[in-house]
Amino acid sequence: MDLNNPLSSSESSTDSSSDSSSGSSELDAAISKAAILAVNAMFDAVRGDDDDEDDDDDDEVVRPRFKRRVTIVRRRQEDEARLMRNYFVDEPIYNAKMFRRRYRMSKRLFLQICDDLAAEYPFFQQRYDGSGKLGFSTKLKCTSALRQLAYGTSVDTFDENFGIQKEPHGSNNDINVFEASPFLEELISGLAPTTSFYANDNFYKSGYYLGDGIYPEYAIFVKTFTDPIDNKRKLFKKKQELARKDIERAFGVLKKRWKVISNPSRYWDKDKMQSVIYTCIILHNMILQDEDKAFCQDYDPEDPSLDPEYWTQETPMEQRIKNTHAIKSGETHNMLMADLVDQVWTTRSRQDEAVPDLNEYVSDDDA
Repeated sequence: MDLNNPLSSSESSTDSSSDSSSGSSELDAAISKAAILAVNAMFDAVRGDDDDEDDDDDDEVVRPRFKRRVTIVRRRQEDEARLMRNYFVDEPIYNAKMFRRRYRMSKRLFLQICDDLAAEYPFFQQRYDGSGKLGFSTKLKCTSALRQLAYGTSVDTFDENFGIQKEPHGSNNDINVFEASPFLEELISGLAPTTSFYANDNFYKSGYYLGDGIYPEYAIFVKTFTDPIDNKRKLFKKKQELARKDIERAFGVLKKRWKVISNPSRYWDKDKMQSVIYTCIILHNMILQDEDKAFCQDYDPEDPSLDPEYWTQETPMEQRIKNTHAIKSGETHNMLMADLVDQVWTTRSRQDEAVPDLNEYVSDDDA
């Protein structure tokens, strides 16, 4: 700085400011460049690791990326021979009582079912598989199916004895189940079977169903009394609960014989659930018929509901609305309850008949 030159101070100050501004820009540029280099270095490091892994893979022997199927050698002939020795030879290891206990039916009925299934469904026929080996027999397949129903277990449970395994492939209380069931839809559509009757000399077009206190006051429900106030209602409460108990015991017979019903469902598909229930009911009826315990009341072979086409017809919307109002009529419910209470009371002298013993229809199936 020149003291004799007045402009020297100003020029020096300007130069200093310019140098400071230039230095600041260079610093910012350096920081930005360093940040970019750091990011690139990280990316290079990641790519380097991948390249190293690829190099390591190249050094190793390339192997196929699939799992080989494990073949289980099942001695089907031995399984068949064991089953025959146990139950189906002239002098089997297990007698007729043990057969009845484990198969839930007589040997005669079981063999009849085997013949019928083999004649109707190819699955139950004994055939050769793709490798030319003779497959499972009809008796063994039917045995496996019945054991699943009787004991409520999966097919894998019997793999060791029969050599058959499975092929690879909200809260619901009574009223919730009823509201979501197809049965309510059948009532609204007017397709559900029904019958007319008289109660206390009053005519009712449709039948009713016994229920407990959780059900709503619909015309189709007859409930019991929580706190009966007089002898008439006490008697009705007793008779209604006795009738409900008999119905529940009837289902208890099925659950005792077929444990698959007692356990939580193993299926998510509703059609499969329905098929399991129907199978158990049909087998139960066949067993009763085989043991001369079956009875059928008011069966009409000409009933139109037996035709599958009957359930495909559509009901007009006006009729559906009318049926819905009739089903949910609280007035009809109260009238029906009053008439049934009076009917039970006036006929009480004739209601001392013995209640049928359902134990006659229960077998020793606790195995």
